Amino acid sequence: MGKKVLIIINEGKRGDMGLIPDNLVPEIQNGTCHVSKLIDQVSALPGVEKVETIFYADVTPQAIEELDPDAVIGSGRDKGCPLSDIPAVYKGVFDFLRGDTRYPYLGVCFGHHLLGMAFGGAAARINEDLKTSELGYHSIRSLAYDSLLRDLKTPIRCMELHYNELKSAPGFKLFASTDTCPIQGIRHPAQPLWGVQFHPEYYSAEYPDGKIILENFLGLR
Repeated sequence: MGKKVLIIINEGKRGDMGLIPDNLVPEIQNGTCHVSKLIDQVSALPGVEKVETIFYADVTPQAIEELDPDAVIGSGRDKGCPLSDIPAVYKGVFDFLRGDTRYPYLGVCFGHHLLGMAFGGAAARINEDLKTSELGYHSIRSLAYDSLLRDLKTPIRCMELHYNELKSAPGFKLFASTDTCPIQGIRHPAQPLWGVQFHPEYYSAEYPDGKIILENFLGLR
């Protein structure tokens, strides 16, 4: 039987699928929405039977329990949210992440920030001048073995689309990094919770590493 995957849509408004600005990254086609891309690419993985979505404001531990997925993926967020507002706005997601969950979770970009912040970490702009970013396919160093990167050689190469980053993730195992953004990949020490700054859903024949990461997360390989 195939996997049932639940995607938490973290964009600020219902129905917003995260339209990426035109010409932001040469490898991304104009008109692409990052949440739609995540849904489509996860749905295309061999072994995934069903992909469901839930808006972040509807997330509670009980809501996830009722949906009973095999795994949960937290999306990025294209539209900004004041960092000081995140703990209150995303309280339901924080409650889910802090619970004694049996559901594997992979936070992507903003979903990665939420994971770190739920356990006392901090997120902020990469640089205060607001000019520093990681956009496009980047090489990402593996710092330690993690099952998420199984069968991949370092450095991996995945899509980056961010101006913010996790500044700290206390208690988490750090397993991937770049010079611009040191906290690229984290894992909770006791729960099946991972966060990645990059976007593994942007996989292709030329850049297959993201697909392997998603398959490793979902136990499809």
